[in-house]
Amino acid sequence: MTYLDAQRASVLAAAGMVPIEQWGDRPVRGAWTVAQVLEHLRLSEAGVVRLAFKLGKPARAAGARAETSTASMLGSLDHLFGGHGIMDRSLRREAPEQVCPGDTVDAHSVVGGLTRTRDDLYAAVALVDGLALEDLRWTHAILGELNLYQWILFVGQHEARHAMQVAEIGRALATREAAESAREPAATGAAIARA
Repeated sequence: MTYLDAQRASVLAAAGMVPIEQWGDRPVRGAWTVAQVLEHLRLSEAGVVRLAFKLGKPARAAGARAETSTASMLGSLDHLFGGHGIMDRSLRREAPEQVCPGDTVDAHSVVGGLTRTRDDLYAAVALVDGLALEDLRWTHAILGELNLYQWILFVGQHEARHAMQVAEIGRALATREAAESAREPAATGAAIARA
């Protein structure tokens, strides 16, 4: 969970670089806003929480196999997308419909929503703690079959990817604002010249 929390901190730090009053601004037509990216992450994490409970409750009740391996799972998604992994932003990907944010997302409530889904994820991980999560599998709409370790890792790597996107949105909005500010004095000067 330390890895996941570090990625969450990165996403929130990137969002914090954008004034909250701009979280609903699109950097370019058709692109997501900062608030929409955060809502997408909330929806995605909520889905993993539901899955962890769906797989974990019956496994726990049935006395599923205990985990004996101490191997790291951090590289277990690196093979995806031809070895590019989840975090590579050079490959554009369409989000499945169930995790697409609405057109408007309240900037002030989306962070609270992320806090709630993270608390729920902690509860789900506590439920499955000690079980061999590689035995618990479910198919992702784009990534194919993943075990529950990979689903949980996906949350962190997905947030790392979108932290980069939020930073890109922030840079685009700042560039646009600077360009608009540079044009304003010229327009004002032209208006004065015509007066």
